[in-house]
Amino acid sequence: LEPAEVGADLIPDSLARMQELSGGKRIVAAIPECAVVDIPYFRDFLARLRHLGLGVAYFGFAGNQHQVVANQELAPNYLLLAPLLARGVDKSTQRQQQIRAIVDAAAQRNTRVVATGVHTEAEAQTCRALGGQFAQGDQYGHAQFAENAPEELAASPR
Repeated sequence: LEPAEVGADLIPDSLARMQELSGGKRIVAAIPECAVVDIPYFRDFLARLRHLGLGVAYFGFAGNQHQVVANQELAPNYLLLAPLLARGVDKSTQRQQQIRAIVDAAAQRNTRVVATGVHTEAEAQTCRALGGQFAQGDQYGHAQFAENAPEELAASPR
């Protein structure tokens, strides 16, 4: 979602309809970290998404473990780290410590961490060793539409 779409009345129902049409695949609403605010309007939006069985992800997260554990009610299902955290993480003990602290804090909230911007095998291995459950980036290929994906990927559960 774009920041201006967060909280829009029609978004949850549209996503729920997409989920119905997806053949059983779960739809996850990706919300930019900059749009996450602890106000009633945002809380209501999250509650609607969850009530409809939709997942919630915050993307672009470059904060610290304290921000992850700050509020249980706002905890997402997935936390997508900002690409700058994965870039060269295999050579940066400071970023390794930051990612490890985020992963540990996210585990307390049952939030799964996704390293984004992973470009090398060394970055992928380091993120995995730090407890990251998922990764995205050039190391795994470029994003593409499902209908253009190789047959085995398009057929796999998401």
